[in-house]
Amino acid sequence: MASRSEETYRDLKRPEQLRDCDPDLTKGVSMIIATVSAEVSLRQE
Repeated sequence: MASRSEETYRDLKRPEQLRDCDPDLTKGVSMIIATVSAEVSLRQE
């Protein structure tokens, strides 16, 4: 599971490659980013 998270983190730093290779994966990563952003916003309120 940890290795999977590390792969995701590396992918987040290369969004242009993600768009080129796998639109579905890009969508999934975008959802993850949106979820994390929402959680951070809730904590700040």
